[in-house]
Amino acid sequence: MLNYKSFRDPHLNIFWQYEGKPHLENNITKAFINSIDSLSDDLKRKVITKLFSIDLKEGNLKVDCYLQKKPAEDRIKSFPIDNRIMFGFSPTGKCWGFSGQDTKNKKELYKAIYNELSITIKDERECKEATENEVKDYLQNKKDGSIPDGWILIYIDENPQYIIALENKLHNLNPDQINNHIEKSLLITENKSNVIYKKYSEIVDLFLTLDTFTTNQFVEYLTILGYIGLDNFIVACQSDESIREKLTIPFGEKILSQVHNGAIDKRRYNTWRCKVNYKWLGEVNLIIKSDSISLSLAFGPKQSSARSMMSEINGLELSKDHIDFLCETLHLQYKRGRNIKKSYTSYDHKIVSSIDQYIAYWKNNINLIKTCTPQEAIDLYRKLYDDKVIDEQTFLSLKEHLTGKKNPVLVIPEILLEYKWTYDEIVSLGQEGFIKSIKDKLEEALIAVNLKERI
Repeated sequence: MLNYKSFRDPHLNIFWQYEGKPHLENNITKAFINSIDSLSDDLKRKVITKLFSIDLKEGNLKVDCYLQKKPAEDRIKSFPIDNRIMFGFSPTGKCWGFSGQDTKNKKELYKAIYNELSITIKDERECKEATENEVKDYLQNKKDGSIPDGWILIYIDENPQYIIALENKLHNLNPDQINNHIEKSLLITENKSNVIYKKYSEIVDLFLTLDTFTTNQFVEYLTILGYIGLDNFIVACQSDESIREKLTIPFGEKILSQVHNGAIDKRRYNTWRCKVNYKWLGEVNLIIKSDSISLSLAFGPKQSSARSMMSEINGLELSKDHIDFLCETLHLQYKRGRNIKKSYTSYDHKIVSSIDQYIAYWKNNINLIKTCTPQEAIDLYRKLYDDKVIDEQTFLSLKEHLTGKKNPVLVIPEILLEYKWTYDEIVSLGQEGFIKSIKDKLEEALIAVNLKERI
């Protein structure tokens, strides 16, 4: 059984490295081979049969393994050609989908890989970084000779039975590289059908049935790296801070689905979003970080909803329990839809001392919440500075940015409210208690901004 010690401190896992790079695919391959090599003959037979779809003869089993080192050519040729297997494994268990296209064009290759990765990697920054790494790896493999990540050689009564070349990738496998290995390493030039692809999760499912110390350590290793999800939210919350975020993020969708009805997607890599349909609230966000989980609510995200909100509410009655921050997020937006970053009021230098004072200001100046020219927007920010609603730095930054611009802009005096729970608090509450606490805070906030009646 998994003991979860590795989640409290990754260095307790036998495959983790001090001052190393445990996430590299070569290290995962090494852990995979070491796990198989550690098994009894009976369990080796089970793994070989299940993973590689082969039926071993009775007799004395011997398994030799290699890493980053190719067996001698005459040794490879000693295995029957039909028993030479190419085994590719990765989180997806599949190759890139653009095989046969011109991959010499780096721009087109980047676009093709980005399009495939973006299906599962929703955060743009993370997707771009992963794409750059994969493009570099793809192009490098076109230059390199055939060097499979590892080898497994299987003998029965000292007679060569099966030889398996291994290729591991952290995303999709490279079809050109796989074919290269088949031809230049396995020495198969005609029939290329003997290829097996597996997902990490399929290997884990098999290893869990073995329940040995080493195979369980392999499962924990892939879990720490974020390739395999946990089934226990509280265990994830109790994990080491260095891995806690990646272990708890997968639980966000289920938790948020029990907080509010609505379509759920990922706004960012660590943020789950539930679409809601209130007058001045369009989404409920759950933000998962290494030290805490937050409920984030932005009231009045559009000009029309902000104007309506400021007209109808007078102030916010909220208990301070779990509130991380409550502040104005006044900003401008081009009528075409893009927010103007330079227009956001600075939380660090805000002059309005309370959110109630901020609401009162906009109630008295409701006519300022409108669509205007860039010069009118500059004049508005000058007035806000003169009225001590914003600081000089915000005004000057906005003025510099909009001077000379022509496109109309929208004025949006949004309000941002975030509640935060530390992991110690979450563990103390338990999963159901944590969900109830989020629901209670959401209801309190909705009542405070007149979106729900107090019962």
